[in-house]
Amino acid sequence: MKTLLLMYLRNYREWLVEGAPEDEPYTKTSGLCDNISRCPFVLPTDEVRVRELLTKLLPIVLFYELGEEIVSCVPFNNGNIREYVQESLLFKTHLNPKRNAWVNATIDMLEKENAESN
Repeated sequence: MKTLLLMYLRNYREWLVEGAPEDEPYTKTSGLCDNISRCPFVLPTDEVRVRELLTKLLPIVLFYELGEEIVSCVPFNNGNIREYVQESLLFKTHLNPKRNAWVNATIDMLEKENAESN
């Protein structure tokens, strides 16, 4: 699954470098987890497992609401779902610098792990 995740992240980064053409294959209104389903390398049968691995690697952002600790589902927006929704409505999720830095760092990490196992 790590190989598929690496392929997805590389392809996502390539899409960014190419100017993020809409719907080719990814969308500017979705984050990494949702765009997995649009990846040409990830079959529908593997999608859930690749998404689970991606989720495990994502940074954990904790925030407190009514005195309870909550793990955010939007780690690149400091746990602020409204900020993520705003990015999405403006077709700018792909421009989030924290998301893109994480993509680059995770590609580097997975490539290093891959090289060490060979």
